[in-house]
Amino acid sequence: IPEGVHTFIQDGRIRASECIEPTPDGNYDGLERRTTGDWSTDTICARRLLSSWSLHWRCEEVALRLDTCNKHEIARSTVESLILVCKRMYIEVLRFTTDTRQFIFTDLGTLARIFQDAYPSCNIGTSSFPLSSFPWIRELNITLRLPLPAYETFERTRANPSCPDPTADASTTALETQAATWTQLSSSIARLKRIQSLHICLDHDDQSSWSVVNERATLSHLSLLSEVPDLAVTVTLPKLHPRFESTERHFTADSSPPWFELHRKLRQRYHGETRRGCLRVTYKADFPVLLGVPELAEKLFDKLERVERDLWRNGFNVEREFCSNFKA
Repeated sequence: IPEGVHTFIQDGRIRASECIEPTPDGNYDGLERRTTGDWSTDTICARRLLSSWSLHWRCEEVALRLDTCNKHEIARSTVESLILVCKRMYIEVLRFTTDTRQFIFTDLGTLARIFQDAYPSCNIGTSSFPLSSFPWIRELNITLRLPLPAYETFERTRANPSCPDPTADASTTALETQAATWTQLSSSIARLKRIQSLHICLDHDDQSSWSVVNERATLSHLSLLSEVPDLAVTVTLPKLHPRFESTERHFTADSSPPWFELHRKLRQRYHGETRRGCLRVTYKADFPVLLGVPELAEKLFDKLERVERDLWRNGFNVEREFCSNFKA
C-alpha cells in the first residue's frame, strides 16, 4: 500500500491513485520536468509546468495514465486494485489505509465533492472507496496551485463575506465557488473525528511573485483549525520576495509566528505558456534571482539567499543589476 493516496475526480467519478512522491521537498525551479536539451520548445515540459498538481506532476501522469509517465510506476500503482482483489479484504484495507496513510487533494472541486458525498453515510465500507474511508482519515494533505484571481477572491471574501458580485460571469462564478469551498474548509476538516495531521501547500499559476498574494487573508479562513485538539497543522508557502513583502499581508521573519508550522519553498521559475497555439517554456526570475546567474549558482543556497535579501533591503535592485542580460 503506498505512502500517500491521491483523490481526484475523473469522468465524474471520485478516483484514487498512488502518490509516488509523498514528500516532494527540495528546491525545484521547474527545469527538472524537461525531456529534451532545448527546454524552451519542450512541449511535454511546458505541459508539466502547467499542471495544477504542482510538485505532484509525476503522480498526475500516473493517475491519468498519460503517455509520458513511467510505465513501471503505473504497474505498481495499487490503490484501487488492492481493494478489488477480495471483498473480504475490503474493510481491512480501508482501515489500514485510513490509519496509516496520507490522503492528498490537489483541487478544491474534489474536496467540495467528497465533503458533500462522504458524510451522508459515515459507516466505513458502505460506499465506494475513497468515499467510505474519508471521514476516518488521520492525515490530510491539500496541495493547491490555483489561478491568481482565486486568491484575490479569498481576500475579497474575507473583507466582504456576504457581498456577491452582481456582474459575475461564468469565470467569476467559478472563482466564487472555489472561495466558498476554501472558506468552509476549516469547519469541514474539523468534522473529521480522527484527523491528526494536516499539511497545506499553496501556490498560484501566474508568473508573478507569490508576494502579490495576501497570505494572511488567505489563511485567516482556516483559523478555526487552531482550536481542534491534537491537530498538527503545517503550511508550505513559496518564498517571499524582499522587495514586495509586508508584515500586514505576509508572514515575514520580522512578524510574530503564526499558529501553524510554516515552511517556505523555492518557487518555480520556468513556466509553461501558449504562444501562437504552441506550448512553450519561458523563464521568469524570482527570489532569489541570483540562483539564475551561472557564476553564482554553485554557491550555498542559504548563503546566496541571505546575501540577496540584504541587497534588496538596502535598496539594491538585484534583478536589474545582475540579471538584465541573463538568459537561462
